[in-house]
Amino acid sequence: MIHVCFGLFDKNGRYSKFTGTAILSMFENTRAEVTVHILHDATLTEDNREKFLNLARRYQQKIEFHDMEKICAADIQNFKNFFSSSPRYRRFSPAALYRLLIPKIFSAKHDKMIYLDSDLIVNMDIKNLWEINLEDKPIAAVADKASVPIGSPEAQDYFEDSMRMLFKLCEDGLVDPNDYFNDGVLLMNLKLLSQKYAEHLLNGIKFLAENLRYGFDQEIFNYCFAKNYLSLPVEFNFSAREHRAVGKFLTENRIVHYIGQGMSFDLNDPFNELWFSYFEQTEWFNMEIFAHMAESFKKSLTEQEAEGKNFALQLTSLVSGKSRAFSAPAEYVDRIKKLFYVRDDEDFLPLVDMNSFSKLADAMEKSRGKKIWFIFLPPHDDWREQLTKINFVENKDFIDATEQIISKSNVSAVDTYKWIDEL
Repeated sequence: MIHVCFGLFDKNGRYSKFTGTAILSMFENTRAEVTVHILHDATLTEDNREKFLNLARRYQQKIEFHDMEKICAADIQNFKNFFSSSPRYRRFSPAALYRLLIPKIFSAKHDKMIYLDSDLIVNMDIKNLWEINLEDKPIAAVADKASVPIGSPEAQDYFEDSMRMLFKLCEDGLVDPNDYFNDGVLLMNLKLLSQKYAEHLLNGIKFLAENLRYGFDQEIFNYCFAKNYLSLPVEFNFSAREHRAVGKFLTENRIVHYIGQGMSFDLNDPFNELWFSYFEQTEWFNMEIFAHMAESFKKSLTEQEAEGKNFALQLTSLVSGKSRAFSAPAEYVDRIKKLFYVRDDEDFLPLVDMNSFSKLADAMEKSRGKKIWFIFLPPHDDWREQLTKINFVENKDFIDATEQIISKSNVSAVDTYKWIDEL
């Protein structure tokens, strides 16, 4: 029996469709017996619970539900107490903490466990991951460097610089950028984690909670295990965003992970088409959902755009004698150019991969004092902190356009995850 865990926090009842789609893709490609363990809280509705059960029955597989608020109430409260003073804590779902408790919950019954994020498609037989021999390693994961095509020493330097800017554990030398891994796909050695590494993992949680400049669950795992994990081939955690940027639309026999701006409504994109090909087989897909998706997308191009244009004009009034410059994920460039009436003679730096942030910093340095940059990046604090650290001043050298538009005009197209909440 293969055992796979998903964490689920579903405040609006709309995220279960992503977990369900990931599970269906795994069942569709796996003939071996699988038990899916859904780690959830009170936000799991009865309707969604029944859909999960129906999905398991259809494939003659098994799903078990674990109410984390009842099973691990004290642990979860301790986590919340640890991180409540961190501004980054509010950016993360409580389900991000559940994977930390997997060894405690399951080690008495199972020797190992696969953990999967919900924003992925298992387009392979999950048995391929399950049968990997962990030997004496506590976990197995895919290093971030495997998701970034490296073709030259210069590219490697860009990658390492970007990792140091994005992840403070790398910046402070606590984790080598080449060892840093993504924790969205994990093969976990439960016996080893619950015995030898239980205290080590707890110390990692406390360390990061006491040093609020660091990140969240992924940085906890990296703090504890980056020097001692089994590195998996990239096929087991294949980032759609990075590979789309270099035109590598590979989907066969791999776990495709839609990290960050990894998914959109563009069905001409093979990665998007792959996700929808599985989604349409779930109970969550029906004509009402399809119509709502279409209407949501239409609205984002009409009513919200009109409102956004007005606010864009207000934002540009902050330029005060300087020239404007823009930077945004590549898939939003055309939309933002239209929204902000970007002229041909104004700089626009597309963010296409992990190297882009270093390029942005270089471009800003060259135009320091002459231009104000409108930056559209996912709404978290890391990139602002990095720019501030190298002496760029918010609302003078750059404007966090994403946060401004989300909070005041609700233009969904520039919000990394807003479209998910609207489905």
